[in-house]
Amino acid sequence: MRLKEARKEAGLSQAELGRRMGIDPSIVRHVEAGRLKAYPRFRRVCTRILGKQQEEIFGGPAEDQE
Repeated sequence: MRLKEARKEAGLSQAELGRRMGIDPSIVRHVEAGRLKAYPRFRRVCTRILGKQQEEIFGGPAEDQE
């Protein structure tokens, strides 16, 4: 599952996800488009809000380093 799909499944807009994460919504948009890397903190906060595992949304093993 990818970020956009997980976000939509949760019924959230990019703006709402960004607000809940405490970041500018444009960052969510850029990560979804592949223009920005989803750094570890982004992954942790995002997956907690969306109720998914990091691997489901971002693929590969979870990263714990910042």
